[in-house]
Amino acid sequence: MKSSGVAYLLALAGLATPFAGLHRFYLGRPVWGLLYFVTWGFAGIGTIIDLFSIPRMVDDENRRLLYPGDPVQHAARLARGRPASQRSLPSESIAPSPPSGPGGSGTANTGPRNSTSTSTNANTNAEMARMTPEQRILRIAREKEGVVTIAMVALHSGLTLRKAKKELERLRKEGFCSVDVSTEGVKLYVFDGLLKNERLELTE
Repeated sequence: MKSSGVAYLLALAGLATPFAGLHRFYLGRPVWGLLYFVTWGFAGIGTIIDLFSIPRMVDDENRRLLYPGDPVQHAARLARGRPASQRSLPSESIAPSPPSGPGGSGTANTGPRNSTSTSTNANTNAEMARMTPEQRILRIAREKEGVVTIAMVALHSGLTLRKAKKELERLRKEGFCSVDVSTEGVKLYVFDGLLKNERLELTE
């Protein structure tokens, strides 16, 4: 995981030495790092601007490292807290296969279904927009069987990662949820009142 402190130190080192752009290399942006190196951070201006953008860049890079593939699929797996060999995607995330065999042409008729799905998604998005951040988190926690991650909340609520983390930490401090860790070492926020009967497999 990348650290904001290290990134700041490297950026400041780039201002004090000819080796600008080290923080860009550190945060997985080698092309920009090279440009900063040959231009001394665009005469130092680019490096100074980056001092205000480092928290966001660190968040983006850590998210990329944690969820290198499809972030929705990773969030679904992490919420279950199971070993990789036992994980499966939620049934609603798997698209139905087109009909095959006798009586099936091999091409799905998706017209009406797509219209219904689009209408449902529009209604859901409109309803979510009217909710407070706390209500959005509770709704997502209910849909995810009482366990969510910061990335999961950000993906499904429209909140930024920073805002999602802030709201989840506030709920934890106020005693509305607890924190546990998945078998992959990812922080899980557990809402006991929304848990299903089957307890998740979590590390102690």
